[in-house]
Amino acid sequence: MDNLLAYIDQGSFLALRAFGHEPLGQYVWVYKHDIDMDRVRQLHRNLGDGLMGRLIERSPLPFGRHRWVAAPHQAALDVAPVPRPASDLSAWMDEQAVIPVDPERGPAWRMAVLPFVEGGGAVTMIVSHSVGDAGAIIVSLLEASHGIKRDLGYPPPKSRTYREAVREDLAVTRRSLPEMAKALKVGAQLARENSSAPKRAVRPAKLRGGRLTIRPSVAAVVDAADWDERASALGGSSNALMTAFAARIAFLRGYADGAGRVTVQLPVSQRTPTDNRANALTGISVETDAREVTTSLAAIRAELKEALSGLAEEEHKLIASLPLTPFTPKWLVRRLASAALGTGTPVGSSSMGEVFPDVVRPDGTDADVFWARGVEWPITKEGLDQRGDSLFVGSGRVNGKVIICVVSWQVNGSNDRQELMELVRRGLADFDLTPTFV
Repeated sequence: MDNLLAYIDQGSFLALRAFGHEPLGQYVWVYKHDIDMDRVRQLHRNLGDGLMGRLIERSPLPFGRHRWVAAPHQAALDVAPVPRPASDLSAWMDEQAVIPVDPERGPAWRMAVLPFVEGGGAVTMIVSHSVGDAGAIIVSLLEASHGIKRDLGYPPPKSRTYREAVREDLAVTRRSLPEMAKALKVGAQLARENSSAPKRAVRPAKLRGGRLTIRPSVAAVVDAADWDERASALGGSSNALMTAFAARIAFLRGYADGAGRVTVQLPVSQRTPTDNRANALTGISVETDAREVTTSLAAIRAELKEALSGLAEEEHKLIASLPLTPFTPKWLVRRLASAALGTGTPVGSSSMGEVFPDVVRPDGTDADVFWARGVEWPITKEGLDQRGDSLFVGSGRVNGKVIICVVSWQVNGSNDRQELMELVRRGLADFDLTPTFV
């Protein structure tokens, strides 16, 4: 089986090396009853037989295509030796999120378990985004829960000699020349289209002389029936309401323009059941009046529909330019990131939709709460300030509940979790919704 990284995955890896940090996905399951450790260990072993059981091996050529290599067993299950109070959950999550993972050097992912003093406990999984996006993680958990082995056919690490690697990778580059020529034309067109757009400065993360930190996050739970009732009453869908909520808390944070409009960026999954890409997604942006979303979702629903209808054309341009990825130096990766961010505050919203029941059963029984968040690591407070304000809203529907996780950073702000909790509470109250916090 072909073990070349897809261009989008090589781009994700190049960004990691260019900036010195990357987005990680952290998934959390919380139980009120004692966790069946044998079942969790079995799930952990099975995950190595799927998309999680691999690492990236670089080409010896500076412009070569990188490859996947097999790495089914990367890190032992980390079980806390001493139980801690359930109130320590947030602190423990932060502690686990900053233990290094690396898609090249390994481990690219890891799992940990914390028993609670009161009974019950938590399970967490941290994954490098260069190895799997949310869709890849969901598929991996589904397959692992049923003991399904995905035959990726990847070779073991360092199975090619240097000469073999150079010869094979040069051949791949030669075969790619026609699509590279097309990519140059499309790239030039995209550069002209974006040349007049204002840009945000993006530099490598400053790791020296600063304190490593992570952005604060909160997880809120809303009854799904209440959520759907509000969406219907406002003339929209569940997805429209979540996008509206993201826009509303951005507005409350002062991130809207003078006309009260906020731009929300949303990833769109393209993953199929047999897709082996780490990142099988594209994205859309919608601009909406955050002052009106609390009374009607009609406008934002129309904006989402229009953005999705134009996705194919924008995606075609992006795909056509991707063959240039292996030739992109670090400085250009950073410049392209600046162009992609533009100005203003990035506001993201991503939904897992209805989460499959097997995904919320790491010990074979339903977790009482399940959610996911994004973590940038390793990065300092100075590095986060340098990147500017940010706000991200993730969500999913689990066992009759809507789970919302909000991650935020404010330059020169308190960046206090309690303050963020109040922002989420206020934003939901604007839609007549009352949350409980995990």
